[in-house]
Formats: sequence, structure tokens, C-alpha cells
Amino acid sequence: MRSTSRRKGLDESGFTLIELMASLTVLAIGIVSTASVILSSLDVGSQGNTRARAVALATREADSLRAVPYDRLGFASTQLGYVANFEGRTTVQAASPLVAPEGPSQVSGGTSFAIRRHIVWADSATSATTYAQAYKLITVLVSWNDRAGGHQARQDALMYPGGLGAYTGPQGSVTTTTTIASGAPAAPASLTATVPSGAAGASTVSLSWVPASSSTPPVATWVIQYSTTSGFSGNVVQVTDSQPAASPSFEVTGLSGATTYWFRVAGRSSSGELSTWAYSGQASTSASAVASCQLGAATITPSGIKRANASSTYLKSDASISVNTNATTSCTGLYLSYSPTAGSTATVYLSQTSGGLWTGTVDGDSTSWDTGNHRIDFRTAATAVLGTVTLTVCVHNAKQCP
Repeated sequence: MRSTSRRKGLDESGFTLIELMASLTVLAIGIVSTASVILSSLDVGSQGNTRARAVALATREADSLRAVPYDRLGFASTQLGYVANFEGRTTVQAASPLVAPEGPSQVSGGTSFAIRRHIVWADSATSATTYAQAYKLITVLVSWNDRAGGHQARQDALMYPGGLGAYTGPQGSVTTTTTIASGAPAAPASLTATVPSGAAGASTVSLSWVPASSSTPPVATWVIQYSTTSGFSGNVVQVTDSQPAASPSFEVTGLSGATTYWFRVAGRSSSGELSTWAYSGQASTSASAVASCQLGAATITPSGIKRANASSTYLKSDASISVNTNATTSCTGLYLSYSPTAGSTATVYLSQTSGGLWTGTVDGDSTSWDTGNHRIDFRTAATAVLGTVTLTVCVHNAKQCP
């Protein structure tokens, strides 16, 4: 009996609370360690994917820059983010650049990428103004931030216009050179502003100017600006900076009527330097011409009418028409023109009520009408069609009209 009782006690024994807590602690440590490894692996994978997107973006940007015409691949000193040098090389200046130093941010995979472009002369300067071969080095920098900090991907590419021989580099004693003329070109000798006759004079001013007899460096393009103040102290609008040097005339359009403007023109060299300005006297556009008659909203009520009965070609009612016009003085003699039946013509003159509102009545209950859709034209006294509405005529027992 004593031996049996001892065995029974041993069979009913188990873990103590302390042992259970110790086991759970060991298990928790293992889970946390495993989770940390998994999270680190995911983070590393995410960083790799982000870098791959950045490299792809930089490559795409570099390729797009290589597609820009050679003479327009560069920056103007007035562009946002312009720097004169990058990594010890001189920034390329273009008279009419098609790109900007800073591009808009791109968002991909939830990450925002900042884009920075640099375009510099690739070869060492042999003097202050001459560069061997005229290679342009494109550098695209794509930057982003994540939990690990800031990162950057880079893509470089060379641009060469062709026709200068095989590239051997500055150490190859290449004789072919490209000269970048320094300094500003000569200013135009005079500038004349003329307002055209007729309706065009309400919004257009014609400019013509006389270039200097000689200029070193030569003018690459003309820059044209205007202002509503004589001293250009405010409201300055740049019309163009790419007018060809061989075209010393320009028509400025889109101006306001009955307004005085002042204009100025300057020459820009291929390196982006401006000459002094040539100014015109004032030029005043003419008053805007009176607007021609134009229709606004037009309605016909009702838009569908049934015939009075099975044997009648008359309609159950007349139709009322109203239309708004843009002016009260230029719209005169408005009338309606339509064909109630094939081969017939009817005319109804409209009455002007208040402002530009015109109204009239289409006779339905005392005029024969064919079933179907009838076009009703709005015409001027000169018979020109300004607009249309449609009246639908239905049989007397139609379930719906129209």
C-alpha cells in the first residue's frame, strides 16, 4: 500500500509556475530574434528595390537629356538651381535651354525622389574661351531618404554633335576646337512698335528693329519683353527669348484693347549673355471691336408635341422659344426659320425683351406638321444661321413624346 501511494504521487506531478514562466521567456526571446531577422531582411529588400527604381529613374533622365538637340543642351544662368561649376567643370550655357537644373520630384513605390541635373564641358579648357572637342557631360543625380538615411543614385553620359572626328580626349592633342565667345553682343540700333489697322489693332503690336552693323560675339537669339509702365518697373512680360537672329521683327499678340504698352528688345549670345536693351516709344492698342451677335442658351418648350387627334395634322399646342444673346446692340432682326411639312417654309420673327433675351412662338395648333424631328434655325437679318433647336412631332396616341 505504501509503495502504490508513492507511485501515484509521482504520476500526478507537473511543471511549476516558475518553470512555465522560464519556458515562455525563452520562447519569446526566440520569436523576437526571428522577427528582427525577418524585418531586417524585408528592410534590406525594400532598400534594394528603392535603389533599383532610383537607378532606373536616373538612366531614363539621362537618356531623355541625350535626346535634346545639342545646341539647346545646357542651362541659362537665370534658371532656378543654376550653378556655374560642377566637380571642377564649367557648366554649359545655352541660349534657349530645353531642360532645367532641377526636375520635379518623382514618387515611385511610396518613395519621393529628387532629381538634379548637371551639364558641363567634358574636356579641360585650353583657354578661358576654348574647349577641346566640345563634349558635354551629362550627370543626373537622384536622391531620396529612408530610415537608413539619405541615398543617391548617379548616371553619367556624354553628348557629342558629330562631325568633329573620333574622340581621343584632351590628351590626344586634338586640333578641332569649339570656341565659346565671351561677353555680350551689341544692342539693336533701334526698335519700332506699330499698331496694325483694323480689328487686329485691338490685340496686336508689330515690332521691328535694326540690328547692330556688327557684333562680337554675334547675336544667337532675340529677347523681347513688354510692360505697361514706361520704365519697366513692373508688369514686365517676356514674350520670347528664342526669336532667330536673322528675323528682326515680331508680332506681339494677345494684348488688351485700348491699353498703352512699352517694348524692348535685346540680343542674346550663344553663351546666354544679353546686350543692352533697345526701347520703343509707347504703342497704344485700339479699342476692342464690338462683338458680333452670338447666341447663348436657347430653349424650346415643350420640345415634343403630339398631334391633336388621329385625323388632324395640327398639334395640341404651340411651342415657346427663348434665346439669350451676347449683346443688345449687335443682334438685330433675329427670326426663326423652319419647315413644318416637306417642301414648306415658315418664318417667325423674335421679340427682344430685357437685355439680350429674345422670345417667340412656333405655331402648332393652326399649322400642319409632319411627324418626326424638325430643325428650327435662329437667323440674323442677314439670314446667317446662329444656332438651332429641335421640335419633335409625335402621333396623337404616342406613349411618350419625345
